[in-house]
Amino acid sequence: MKKKYKIGEVAKLFNISRRTLLHYDEIDLFKPIIIDENNGYRYYLEEQLMDLYFILDLKKAGFSLIEIKEYRQSRSIQESKSFLKNKKEIVSLKIKDLEILKNIIENKEREFEKIEAIESLKPKIVQRGPLRSLLLEVESPYGNNEIVNTFQKVYDLENTLNLKNIKYLSVLDLEDLKNGIFDRIRSTGFLILEGKLEEGENIISKGSFASVIYTGSYESIGIAYGKLFDYITLNNYKILGNPIEIVNQWLVQIEGGVGGIAEILIPIEFPNK
Repeated sequence: MKKKYKIGEVAKLFNISRRTLLHYDEIDLFKPIIIDENNGYRYYLEEQLMDLYFILDLKKAGFSLIEIKEYRQSRSIQESKSFLKNKKEIVSLKIKDLEILKNIIENKEREFEKIEAIESLKPKIVQRGPLRSLLLEVESPYGNNEIVNTFQKVYDLENTLNLKNIKYLSVLDLEDLKNGIFDRIRSTGFLILEGKLEEGENIISKGSFASVIYTGSYESIGIAYGKLFDYITLNNYKILGNPIEIVNQWLVQIEGGVGGIAEILIPIEFPNK
């Protein structure tokens, strides 16, 4: 007589739960062959144990239960090979996605290294320009919806041009900042660091800028503007135009919220001596 196994015995033998075996039964993946007509007990035969080992081995390898069912329905070597080939292609795409994710994580880690190495909130005068950029205007009333929509257009343009490791540039309104409004962006886009001129490209003229590097949450960037305006006032510099923010591509979670490295530039003119 063939050896029979109760559900509990098989569960213990393979170190899995009874619930797992009941679920396999429910979805017709692995069913007991024998059902006792008198007491309703369900039994597996010894010859089935290799099937269960095969199922658990595939599951351990990352196959879903649906995929395992499909694979076990293969009725020829060719069908089995075709299934495995398709699965390998899916795995290859997942590996590619994981490599992209790994690259993003590594870039964010490097961003923290840069943040830790920067002396933040120390105003100074810098020479910049000419700065080449592609800028998109934010629609009035310059609220969160309008800004997010413009950001999305910038990201789409970035992908279309297949740009890598770029810096984003935003222009703010000077009067907004003086009134304590630090999130009302008027135009945004990205710097063009190399390559040919693009249609619609903006040029920010070469000149002197009062600058500060900010390395905190963007929600608290008003602190940096306060430092910079105090510095400009103290030195009697004349502001010539709207402030510019240049930020790195990689945002990070930082104390106070989402942030990163932001270089703030305000074009200035030196006082007459």
